[in-house]
Amino acid sequence: MVEKESNTFDDFGNSSCWAYLTSNWLLPFGGVFAVLFVGFVMKKEEVKKELSNEDELKIRWFSAFYFVIRYIAPIAIVLILLNQLGVFSS
Repeated sequence: MVEKESNTFDDFGNSSCWAYLTSNWLLPFGGVFAVLFVGFVMKKEEVKKELSNEDELKIRWFSAFYFVIRYIAPIAIVLILLNQLGVFSS
């Protein structure tokens, strides 16, 4: 009798289902939570210290970066999620 080799994806179901779930849903949700955390939970000084390696590196465009993290990135990621739901398709 030939034993079937165990494949991690086959043990939990179809691998394409897991790939679809992670790439189309879990990654965008993680991105939204990450930018919301950095933009609205962390203090601005903490973010700058993290980006500049405890003020060892010079950050020239921090204000623009912080604006994008707070306002543009969450909206863009939510638009991507809405596109996945088919809101924008005709």
